[in-house]
Amino acid sequence: HEEAGTIMDLDLIVRDKHDNSYSFPSTRFYRDGNSWKSDTKHLWSSYETVADILCLSPSVASRSVSITDDNSSPLFSWEVESVQTAGSYASDLLTSIQANSNPNLTIDNKKEFGICLHHAMSLLRINVELATEFNASGVPPTCPLEHISIAGLKLKGDYYSLLNGTGWNGLELRPVDGSEGSITSYEQSHKASQSDVENCAAVYECIVLPQTPASFSVKVGTGSKDISFSPTLPANFSFEAGKSYTLKLKV
Repeated sequence: HEEAGTIMDLDLIVRDKHDNSYSFPSTRFYRDGNSWKSDTKHLWSSYETVADILCLSPSVASRSVSITDDNSSPLFSWEVESVQTAGSYASDLLTSIQANSNPNLTIDNKKEFGICLHHAMSLLRINVELATEFNASGVPPTCPLEHISIAGLKLKGDYYSLLNGTGWNGLELRPVDGSEGSITSYEQSHKASQSDVENCAAVYECIVLPQTPASFSVKVGTGSKDISFSPTLPANFSFEAGKSYTLKLKV
């Protein structure tokens, strides 16, 4: 996340490349002040250990993941919420991948190693310019729109082991066919106009699974009616992990 303080828990998965007895499946670590703790104790074999390390946030209690060189079945699945709310990170998967890593366990002489988490999902931002008709009874102090939803995108994906010549090298996302649905976005901000002859503006956002859609639609609820838009996508357009996309609408 933009601020590390918003990450409250994570799952850590380790595969020791020399002694599998030190490997362990997904184990939850949680924030305790400025430190991280786990209710399960695991040992690190030695300073010379080479390991594959995978970190996923947020932690999911029902998820059990082990690193494997078998990519015939998914390691885990991820699904973005159909109704998203501001301030929730439930759809915002973060990952950290360290393949064939020899972590430096002596950072500041504390026998620790660092984990850098990256956004695995995409962000769709919708900038809306509101017509002056919305100001007929005076400039609205809050956004007059009832909702903005996005339809036609896949909501679920399976993550498989990404392999290279030496074995496990990360994660490969495969969106699940048939998981198309509707996402209700959340209002990120609203800017009231200075007069009733000027346009108000609003920003809505939602987390999107990385994918290559042929098309998708946007429905804006104005209160009196729903207005649908079908964006014209560039050739070979894709939602990519860790990137944000802006769609501009006039309503």
